[in-house]
Amino acid sequence: MDAAEAKFQRLVVEQSVRNGASMFTWIAGFSVVNSLVSLANGEWGFVGALGITRLVDGLARAMAEKIGGVLPLMAVGFNLCAAGLLVVLGYYAGRRQKWAYITGMILYALDALVPFLFQHWLDVVFHAYFLHGIWNGYKSLGVLEALEAMQASG
Repeated sequence: MDAAEAKFQRLVVEQSVRNGASMFTWIAGFSVVNSLVSLANGEWGFVGALGITRLVDGLARAMAEKIGGVLPLMAVGFNLCAAGLLVVLGYYAGRRQKWAYITGMILYALDALVPFLFQHWLDVVFHAYFLHGIWNGYKSLGVLEALEAMQASG
C-alpha cells in the first residue's frame, strides 16, 4: 500500500470512529427532545431515544395527573442527566477511549429492554441500529490503533 492509500484508509477509519462516537450525541438529543415534547403534553417522539427517559416521562405525566405537582419537571431533570451521561460518553469515545464505547454499549443495550418489554418494536430496531453504529466505531478504533502501530514501526 502506498502512502496515499494508507492516508486515505486512515481518514476513513478515523471518520468511522467519530461516527460511532456521534451516535451517543444523537441518542441524547432525541431523548431531550422527547422529554420536552412530553412536558408539553405532546404525543410524538423520536424512536431510538432512551427508553428509560420515555418511561420516566410517562410515569411522571401519569402521576402528575393524579396528584399534581412538578413531577414532569423533575422527570426532565432526570432525563437531562441521562442525556448528559451520553454526551460525556460520546466525548470520550471521540477521544478514542475504549471504555466509553463499552460502557455506552452496555447501558444502551440495557436501555433497549424498556421498549422491548413494552413491545415498541420500532424503538427496539432503532436501538439495534444505534448499537451497530457504536459497535462500528469501537471496531474502527481497534483498526486505527493497529494502523498507527504499523506506521510507527515503519
